Amino acid sequence: MDGDSALGILDAMGGSDVALANMEGDQLAGMFAAMEGDQMASLGGEGLVEAFVSMGVDNAVAMGGENLAEMFDAMGGDNLKELDSSVLQDAAVAMDGSNMLELGANAAAGIIESIGVSAATEALNGDQLGGLIGALDPGQIGEVIPPDVLLEATEKMTIDHFGNVGGDQAAAMVESLGLDQVLDLRGEQVAGMFAAMEGEQLGDLGGSVVADALVAMGIENAIEMGSSNIAEVVDSLSASDMTTVGGDVLVDLSGAMDGEALAELTPEAAAAMVETIGTDVAVESLGGAQLGGIIGAMGADQLSIAFTDQTLTDAAEKMTGEDTLALDGNSAAALFDAVITVMEPGEVGNVGSPVDAGTVAGILGSMDADQVENALTAESAADIAGNMTPSDVALLDSDSAAAMMVSMGAETAVAAMDQDSLASMITVMDVETISQALDGGAAGTIVGALTGDNLESLAADQAAGIANAMDAGQISELSSDQANGMATAIAEDPDQITQMESDSVAAIVSTIAPSDLGVLGSDMVGSMIANMDSGQVQEMSSDHIAEALETMGADYLELGSSGFEDVQTVETSISGGSTEVSDVLVDVIGSEGAGNLFANMFSTSN
Repeated sequence: MDGDSALGILDAMGGSDVALANMEGDQLAGMFAAMEGDQMASLGGEGLVEAFVSMGVDNAVAMGGENLAEMFDAMGGDNLKELDSSVLQDAAVAMDGSNMLELGANAAAGIIESIGVSAATEALNGDQLGGLIGALDPGQIGEVIPPDVLLEATEKMTIDHFGNVGGDQAAAMVESLGLDQVLDLRGEQVAGMFAAMEGEQLGDLGGSVVADALVAMGIENAIEMGSSNIAEVVDSLSASDMTTVGGDVLVDLSGAMDGEALAELTPEAAAAMVETIGTDVAVESLGGAQLGGIIGAMGADQLSIAFTDQTLTDAAEKMTGEDTLALDGNSAAALFDAVITVMEPGEVGNVGSPVDAGTVAGILGSMDADQVENALTAESAADIAGNMTPSDVALLDSDSAAAMMVSMGAETAVAAMDQDSLASMITVMDVETISQALDGGAAGTIVGALTGDNLESLAADQAAGIANAMDAGQISELSSDQANGMATAIAEDPDQITQMESDSVAAIVSTIAPSDLGVLGSDMVGSMIANMDSGQVQEMSSDHIAEALETMGADYLELGSSGFEDVQTVETSISGGSTEVSDVLVDVIGSEGAGNLFANMFSTSN
């Protein structure tokens, strides 16, 4: 039963008053549990109070915490005060913190005031109290729950329970309790309270207060705040505040953060963190992910002050390709410049090198095209690319892959890279970049070096884009397997064919083995034929024509024919049967290419 059905039953019975007088408590509970909050609200707060009393607390509790929260919220704070406090307390105890959090501020305050703030604090657990506090408006904290009782409630909460408390509510708790009482709480409660706050609230408190809180909570509890919360806390600290916290603590905090969180630090905070820890200690103590994040957060000016080329290279040696993805263009360029300055030519990106091809790929993938082209020579680009596996290449983005290709040239790329890695480099490039980076000669060189399977791995627009860069003559020089691989990729989105030159389409068709046309599917074959002109269709072999027509469904006119070997029977039998032609054939039949295709099916093969 859904909410509309429940309301319908009430109406059919003559309204809620009649239902309350005639239905058992469990029936009422089931009916109200089926309703949404707005449907309950339509019955009015007083009516909901009567319903709650009529069903009895045991049946009300059986509705579940989520439904209780909807009912209490629909009642409103004033009506909640009409319920017996012990009954309401029993119901509240059956709810969890997430249910409490769904209450409106008015309802949350009503529950506290009806039960009694001291009784509620004593009866409810930390999870439930966290939910109630989180549901209150910040201004109600300290009024609905006075500071002395708020302190008792806070002492029952763990760091997890503060997950139900919003940043504004946590800041209001600090204001109500006073900083001295907050810092005298157990470490996990201090950590929970500050983890609940966001940058704005932490900034309002001031870095010195946050530093004192970090010291008070202890490193184990600080780590329990979680990576993103630690980052917000650290970001609120000035250089002098970090000195208060201490380098050892900052090392432990950094180690508990992931690269993404560290990369979100302001450049100033990241630089102050490295300065407080000490660059050498940071490089030695932190993992590659953390180093990638903290270097990525720093600007070029901060990096030049905090790191030497050697310490940046030492940091790079600890990073994997994935670790470098936290870098931005400028920090990646500075890191790469340091690496190629310190390491011997040809060593960068080599197998077994401390900075291997995967790490270099990640660094280059974080740089923009101009930065990559300025950093690489044709020789260094080829050396690095030649050592990249397909998974390494996947760390590049479209612009950096194109910049590498431009730097070394297509012929050098083909000579340096294995087929799978070369194909991977094309797959990371978008179609616009392909058209800009590859002219006809480059495209032809690359496609000619790839297998059919490599070409099939391209996205439809990538395959069409690289085919567009080639001329028909180049396509005709491909093997049947290569042409089929390209066509199979494009077949994932046959509309791409309409963006291609007709002679290129014709070249693909003529190069593919006739038997492979059928595998492409009717949509693809139909699109290719429709995009060819009459002369191109007339040049198709009879085997290609027969396979194309059969693939499009031209031999399935419900005439009993199974192939084009029976096409001569059409004249004598078509009048005896209904004709249901495939959708693709209908779509394509009006095109010039299709007309010539049908004409040619009776002509002598080429």
